Amino acid sequence: MKAIVLDHYGTPDVLYLTEMPDPVPGTNEVLVRVYASSVNPVDIGVRQGRILSSEPHRFPMILGWDAAGIVEDVGDGVTDFVRGDRVVLISEQPSSGRGTHAELVAVPSTQIVKLPETINFVTAAAIPLAGITALQAVKALSLSPGQLILINNPLGAVGGFASQIARQLGLKVISPVSPHLVEEARTQGVEWAVPVDQSLNNAVREVVPEGVDGAIDLVGADIAHQTFSAVKNGGAYTTVLPEWWKPGGPYTEDRVIKPIVVENKPNQADLSKLVEWLNLGILSPRIEQTFSLAQTAEAHRLHEKPGLTRKLIIENA
Repeated sequence: MKAIVLDHYGTPDVLYLTEMPDPVPGTNEVLVRVYASSVNPVDIGVRQGRILSSEPHRFPMILGWDAAGIVEDVGDGVTDFVRGDRVVLISEQPSSGRGTHAELVAVPSTQIVKLPETINFVTAAAIPLAGITALQAVKALSLSPGQLILINNPLGAVGGFASQIARQLGLKVISPVSPHLVEEARTQGVEWAVPVDQSLNNAVREVVPEGVDGAIDLVGADIAHQTFSAVKNGGAYTTVLPEWWKPGGPYTEDRVIKPIVVENKPNQADLSKLVEWLNLGILSPRIEQTFSLAQTAEAHRLHEKPGLTRKLIIENA
């Protein structure tokens, strides 16, 4: 199969197209011919050597977490999928070596969901990693319909889905948004857009003096501190950036707020719910551009540029 690989960390120039052995599905695994995959921030971080995992990275490495395509073969024990099924999946990069920026990928059957004919592969490939992370972050807050949630990056890869999911669950979304992006943010589920040119805590408390019921940090650094400060005492706070809970991070025990670190865990039920919402038009991924597999390095370069808020898709011919 053709695949985009890297032999060492570095700039987008370390990515190259080459032939790799076709993966063989093991017991309870499904082999999928990839029609589309997407580029996520974690792909950039792994390629740069900034994001490591509990298991050593193995080179040559194939990046990519998300994919949509057609089942090519199944391993022993698989009864829910057959050759020819349209599917969407989440892989286990970076440590597993099962990246989706390739023509074929083999993954456990528990990380795959059937894809309705009404959803195209490009749209589906934008969903798994960012969507599951967003869904798990929103659910971790355990908020009830009508409560107020602060999402500090509502137009990012995860934040866009988090805003839409929060709206679907009956939550009221408040977020910092630049003036020229307010209308777009509203389409994503943001009900109250506060200025980005002042303290986030102050801006939020001008709208909700007592603070929000819960918040999701998708940014880190000083914004994480401001986001935490905007949560009312006894509220809920989640982050996808666990490094900000270290000494000097935003969390302080006197606020009676339980910190929750959300690390994406591949979950078939969550992915199935996302596909259901996608099919109903409740979720709508925002796609900036598609690239061929050979143009993956170009996609990485674009992803590194400031201001990108939409998904980049790798489409196999």
